[in-house]
Amino acid sequence: MKKSQSSRHNSTAAASPSKSSLPRKALAKGQTTAPPAALTPTSLPASSTSTEAATSMNKASMNKESVSTASMDATSVATASVAAASLAETTLSAEQLIQVHKQLSRRNCRVWSTCNQIYTRWAVAHGLSYFELMILSSIYYAHLDNLPLYQRDIMTCLGIPKQTINTIIKDYIQQGYIELKPAPADKRKKQLTFTPSGLSYAASYVEELMQCEHEAMAQMDLATLQLSFQTQEQYNQLFERTINPKSPPA
Repeated sequence: MKKSQSSRHNSTAAASPSKSSLPRKALAKGQTTAPPAALTPTSLPASSTSTEAATSMNKASMNKESVSTASMDATSVATASVAAASLAETTLSAEQLIQVHKQLSRRNCRVWSTCNQIYTRWAVAHGLSYFELMILSSIYYAHLDNLPLYQRDIMTCLGIPKQTINTIIKDYIQQGYIELKPAPADKRKKQLTFTPSGLSYAASYVEELMQCEHEAMAQMDLATLQLSFQTQEQYNQLFERTINPKSPPA
């Protein structure tokens, strides 16, 4: 695997990027965290009535001693989890539901951080910084999808500081990997595009990374994968609308 020629950017990998994601995936380096504990109704404060119902539900669909998830496909596991959560929601008070959501928020943070740590380790192992990998990937995906991409897009989607983006892009331009082309509709705006050598350079990294992603996804049911991404997209839209009511609907 070809090493990056701009190693001075590797120090930027320690920065904590935004949770915003690229059109296909988001790539953040941090300390390794313990795997999130499974969220079950019996872990929540509850009245005697809701505790009994939650315990019954837990035994029926979430007790690892009675159900071997190893023998179930991913769709069955996901379906059981959704059914269990739906039953739990009907037996919880408003305060208990708030506590559930707080647990899920912490779990979401751990899952997100772990995913980003994996991408960071992959980048470092291949001689790239985390930010370099994200920038190369975003331009490469735009190329595959035949979409225009501007530096502002990367800054907005990934939360990378403008100065960091400018430094990395300038370095790649000097190496002959990236060029800036005037946008057809507005000549003042410059699109990020690969030169032939830049496209080959990016493909040597991103295609290998996508192969690793494919091998991981191949071990899961397709319907579960699609549901997972659709759910995350819906959550992102609702969360964005919550913190920014003026944001336009996606």
